[in-house]
Amino acid sequence: MKGLLLPLIAAICVSITVKAQLNYSSFLSENIAGTYADLDTNGTVIATANKDDATSAAQNIGFTFDFNGQSFTQFRLNTNGFIKLGTTAPSTNALFFGGGAVYTGGVFNSTNSSDQNLLVPFNHDLEAGGSSCEYRVHTSGVSGSRVCTIQYKNVKDKTTSPLNQFDSINFQIKLYESTNIIEFILGNWYASSDSSRFKSAACGIKGSTGATTNQLVVVTKGSTQIYSDATFINGNYTGNAFNFGNGNVGNGTGPGGSRPMPDVGRTYRFTPAFVLDVAIDLAICQGELAIPWGLPHDYKARLTNVGINQATGFWVYMDITGANTYKDSVFYNVLSVGAPQIVNFGAYAPINLGVNDIHIYAQPDSNNANNSIHYRQEVSRDKYSHVDTSIASSGIVGYNAGAGGMILHRYHVTGKRRIVETGMLVSDEPANIGQTVYGVVTNSTGTLVARSADYVIQSADLGTWKNFRIDRHANNVMDTIRSPLISNADFYAGVYLTGGGVRYTAVAHEAESPLRANTFYYHGGALTAYPATLEYRSYLRAVARGNSLKMENITLNDPSCPDSVKTIQVTLTNKDTIAADFSVYPLELMVSSTGPVNQTMRNTINSGVILPDSSATFTITNNFNIGQQGIYNIEISALTEIEIDTMDNFKNYNINVVVTPGVTLTVTPDSVICNGTPFTFVAIPYTAGSILYQWNINDVNSGSPTTDSSFTPTLNWGDTVSVDLITDHCTTSVFTVSSNEIMMKLNPKPTPISGKFANDTVVQFTNKNYAAALKPGSQYLWSVNGGVIAGDSTKSAVSVNWDTANVNGSISLIETDAQNCSRFNTRKVIIINITGIEKVINSLGLGEIFPNPTGGNLSIPLYSNGTQKIEVHLLDITGKRLEQLYTGDLSGKQNLQVNLESHQNGLYLVEVKSESGQRELKKVSILH
Repeated sequence: MKGLLLPLIAAICVSITVKAQLNYSSFLSENIAGTYADLDTNGTVIATANKDDATSAAQNIGFTFDFNGQSFTQFRLNTNGFIKLGTTAPSTNALFFGGGAVYTGGVFNSTNSSDQNLLVPFNHDLEAGGSSCEYRVHTSGVSGSRVCTIQYKNVKDKTTSPLNQFDSINFQIKLYESTNIIEFILGNWYASSDSSRFKSAACGIKGSTGATTNQLVVVTKGSTQIYSDATFINGNYTGNAFNFGNGNVGNGTGPGGSRPMPDVGRTYRFTPAFVLDVAIDLAICQGELAIPWGLPHDYKARLTNVGINQATGFWVYMDITGANTYKDSVFYNVLSVGAPQIVNFGAYAPINLGVNDIHIYAQPDSNNANNSIHYRQEVSRDKYSHVDTSIASSGIVGYNAGAGGMILHRYHVTGKRRIVETGMLVSDEPANIGQTVYGVVTNSTGTLVARSADYVIQSADLGTWKNFRIDRHANNVMDTIRSPLISNADFYAGVYLTGGGVRYTAVAHEAESPLRANTFYYHGGALTAYPATLEYRSYLRAVARGNSLKMENITLNDPSCPDSVKTIQVTLTNKDTIAADFSVYPLELMVSSTGPVNQTMRNTINSGVILPDSSATFTITNNFNIGQQGIYNIEISALTEIEIDTMDNFKNYNINVVVTPGVTLTVTPDSVICNGTPFTFVAIPYTAGSILYQWNINDVNSGSPTTDSSFTPTLNWGDTVSVDLITDHCTTSVFTVSSNEIMMKLNPKPTPISGKFANDTVVQFTNKNYAAALKPGSQYLWSVNGGVIAGDSTKSAVSVNWDTANVNGSISLIETDAQNCSRFNTRKVIIINITGIEKVINSLGLGEIFPNPTGGNLSIPLYSNGTQKIEVHLLDITGKRLEQLYTGDLSGKQNLQVNLESHQNGLYLVEVKSESGQRELKKVSILH
């Protein structure tokens, strides 16, 4: 269909009525890409009296095909691009539209009772396209799932007003046994040498005559639309028919070259209604969502009961995966046949940037093929759009010739943002080339508040996104302040299409029915919401950005030395959640002073990026004059075009130009710390001269002077730390200034358990006492692994009942002293039995096998305290021995090298066993 024009808005309204007789509808019809397989010599040639206006004798389908409440085993083929199910002929052999570019008369308009049960892939006044023209039928497959293919080969459009468009047209009808699915498949079409002209054909299925709204499902498209953009409607044509033309250059009366050829294999599929069939065919949410400023955000979907019976007690689900994950579901008690319903999943706030796959689906029913839909959503920091930008355009929209106006979408900002861009997907209609458009932002009354510069659409723009920078007042004068600031409010953004006496449809769109309320608008004199009959959402976008730059540091010391050519620098931190790019939005820096010298300096930064939570330092000037002693009032500011919060971008303070430096010493943490806690001394200089630090412990120099302003020494209780600042502040010679002094109080290291740190060895099922040195004010907490504490675990001593033999036992103590310093100490405990004493002496060790996984070669580390005979085996995961890898003596450390290439991929066990009965196991994975 050609573009829908504003403000003279017209739309195809889809009615959903499922009759018991013709149980097909537009909602169950599909436009899909497929393949075309010529029948060649398969099947049977269908004979006709001629190749112009003729109807064949009855042909066998090969199985029973149900249609329009009847069962058919035969059909009759008409040379003008349709078949009639059954054995009776149509009312006339010359059944087609009354002209080459009209849609009066023909198969769908006929009320003759003979013109029913028709399958119409391409109905036009057709004739042979050459000597190889033929009609053929072939039934293939096994009983229960057979397919009957009816083929038109090498036909052409006969009408010459307009001129013949094709020398050869090929298409097929497929009938599917059991499912009663009908497919029309387009093959290779070969253009004639004539110029491109608009012509009309009929495409669809027809049940009975009379109530055609309930007995017709037709395929419609404009001649300039690609065949994948064709749509289905219930009822007869009201605008475009199935229009076509070739791809040749026109003769000046049409948009020459803009009428596409069909893609080979393009398939129009008609599926009969099922007893219970709930279809989900539309996701309703933002295709581009800016977080957190675009929140809150709702997720919805459209579902329709396209089955024969009402649906009761079923669930609809939403599953979001990708950058974010979320699940929700809605329960329906009853869903009647016909009218679409909107599923409200409610608000959900994504937190991660990236692409979401929104999968919406219903619980299984009689037909699961239409139970599910996927929708792509891009979560970013700045982009707003109500469309899935990955879906191909299904139509175009604009204004009538001579008219002009805005097409707008409504969005919301939570927080503060500046609207810096709007965008549109330029439709691929050639009439757009040379037309003028520009981006717009309006308030809630439709008053234009800001716009972009005019832009003339180029041929390279067709079918692509075009963004417009919002940098002008409504009167088209450059905005020297900034783009419009939106603070916790709605805004309206889109494009303005200028008039000029030319009809052009510049904005692409995709279907949405019913439309979201208070979302889509046009403005041809007043801001007006799209009417309910206009069932689409335009491909529009808005970009909202902002900077919140905090001034962290200024290279002005207080006191400072007199300096008539002072360098002034500022450090800025990006406190916003998107990068500040100064090549796009320049940074304006300014510093001024009043006092001994009055002055103002500016610098514009046109390059560089500060990422979120990152900082950068900039020079405002190298010529700031503080050459006279005294107090200066300094003001420094930093602004960008998209600044949203200037509270932290302004500094106003005094500096005193003097000659006496200083240094202050701090320590983190405090001067009383627990042993083992890291601490750092930091010297804060108070000078404009050169800087060296001499660190001192107990008034004794610690090392040589250094430029490092931090100090992390090893100290004892009562040590004092200070620092001397060595500088040439305001002089040509070096001198020293001493800092304050800090005394440190450190708590000691923990005492050993029972006076030892070494491993402890005990016999299983015995009792042993352990103790720590008793300290006034300390608290104790004991724990064990491999045994049980007998009595109170919070005393300075405990008794432990040890369990069975275990080489990984332990006893641990947490001691908290009077200064609340906690210290942890643990001893490893080896629990042995009587025979275990000997095993300790002659213990066998198996180290970590490597590489693991292995492709074949394997190194097995082994260890024995003494000399003993061992065996090494490879076991499967169940413990079954597969191969002996080694047998012999082992003494000390040894690396056993083996090759396992003969074994399949999988998980295995390596077993090492000594003659004394010790056994060690390790897992190994083989992966070739």
